[in-house]
Amino acid sequence: MPHLEPAGRCGWACRAAILALVLVPACSRSSDGPVASVTPGPAPIPVPGVTYWVDADGGDDLNDGLAEDRAFRSLTHAVAQLSDVGGDRLWLKGTFRETLLIQGLNSGDGVVPDPNRPTVVQCAFAPDGSPYPMAIDGGLRGIESFPFDRAGLPAGFGPGRGGYLDRGIEVINSNYLTLSGLAVRGIAGRGIWTSYSSHLRLEHVSVEWTSQSAMLLTNGDRDSPFARDLVVADCRINQSNLGLWQNQAAQLGFNRKSETLSIVQFDGFEIARNHVSNSLAEGIDFKFGSRNGQIYNNVVENMRGAQIYVNEGEDTDIYHNLLRGSGYYDPQDGSGLKLSTEQILEQLPGSASKPRIGATAIIIATGDLPPFEEYETGRSSGIRIFENVISWSHNNGLVVWNEWRILGKTGWALDNLQVFNNVFHRCCQAPGLRTYSIQLDVGVTNSSFVNNIVIDSGRPAIGIWGAEITSLPATVTLSNNLLWRNESEPLVGEASIHEDPRFVLEPATPNADFDFRLQSGSPAIDRGLEVGLGNTGGTPTDIGAFQTGVTPWEAGIER
Repeated sequence: MPHLEPAGRCGWACRAAILALVLVPACSRSSDGPVASVTPGPAPIPVPGVTYWVDADGGDDLNDGLAEDRAFRSLTHAVAQLSDVGGDRLWLKGTFRETLLIQGLNSGDGVVPDPNRPTVVQCAFAPDGSPYPMAIDGGLRGIESFPFDRAGLPAGFGPGRGGYLDRGIEVINSNYLTLSGLAVRGIAGRGIWTSYSSHLRLEHVSVEWTSQSAMLLTNGDRDSPFARDLVVADCRINQSNLGLWQNQAAQLGFNRKSETLSIVQFDGFEIARNHVSNSLAEGIDFKFGSRNGQIYNNVVENMRGAQIYVNEGEDTDIYHNLLRGSGYYDPQDGSGLKLSTEQILEQLPGSASKPRIGATAIIIATGDLPPFEEYETGRSSGIRIFENVISWSHNNGLVVWNEWRILGKTGWALDNLQVFNNVFHRCCQAPGLRTYSIQLDVGVTNSSFVNNIVIDSGRPAIGIWGAEITSLPATVTLSNNLLWRNESEPLVGEASIHEDPRFVLEPATPNADFDFRLQSGSPAIDRGLEVGLGNTGGTPTDIGAFQTGVTPWEAGIER
């Protein structure tokens, strides 16, 4: 019997999701960086570089930085000492009031990026092994004095405009870089922004209180080759995209209101065991053809927009995530107070109007990338979504949406989408919706939606865009789903079950304890379509996110 955490926590399935805002980093796990054999024979030994100490409170840039008692003081000075061919390390301690800007490492003309010479920037450790306090602090505090000028730009943009930082960390044209155990907070702009950079690893990083994206990770521009190999693991993101409090989306422009954790044109990415919460935009998003990714074991909760957004992405698995409270918000992050979308817009300062809110747990879309229509691919394909828990969503649990079809464009594809063995619990909770827990596009092809549980929806469980459409395309499989206590069931598919799934514990409120395993005797046991999960121990597949007799997966930050 799994241990249930106290009320107000995520429960057993996300044992470590709610952490202090200053995380205990695991810098030592990545200290050696990746090692790869580039020639036949023994793998080359990583070339050690120089380790520099940087102490924002007690250092001096006249020092040599080679020991804790001879630390540099400023990030700018310390970064200038790093070797262009990689291999060096910065140990950071104290509170920095400047942007960490890294550019041109393991890159540039005449430089062959060397995986055996990673650059590492991480928190520093005391002699007893405990991490020193460390933060890049941009000065933004709370919502009452949010620093926007009349042009709609954060006051930190440009010299002499309020003293706020507009970026916490910026990485440009750099390869084989690890950021570990760093804290970024109070940024009147983007928390972390990368461009023209590949082979990046962000681990045990915390980002909180930003007016725009917490992490905007891009290939640089849409005409450049895809960036490669990104890992974001065990990170804590809280209170981001707060510029939308002031209803400044139009003034900010498309680039400045990107999603909370936004991945743009990456080939190969891994987003794992993160806790993303309390943003006034979408949560985890990958777009512009980003591909070959994995998004797993994350907790995403209390987002005003979608929690996971596939906007023209390909060949990516999304699994073992806890997505709850889409369209809800906790202004204090831990007080237990959850506001609905309507309450957010009524109570937060600067909310002069009520913009359209996409408070859906998961969206798979084509199009919807204005004003960059010329860069759209019109294609989302090869997406597998399985063994996730979606609970207490203000709007849909899952939407498959083809903007190109709606606009009358041709050449689009929503193809090879596999959605199986998920739990959709209490979706469509906002009043007055005309929607479904699972809302499909009539143009989807070669796809399947099987072995899911949809329970307690405020609307019908499964439907299609357009009331006049009542049947799915011939190449779509809708089968072996359990539908219970929904408003109605106009579209049920084959071999559907209409009985109580008998969960161990259903959450009565968005932040209550839960346990979505199946009790003995559940009608969902052994009733699923075989989908090759590989974790059923040779027994028939159950319906839902957890297989009986199998150690349940967990979501959240790994300490």
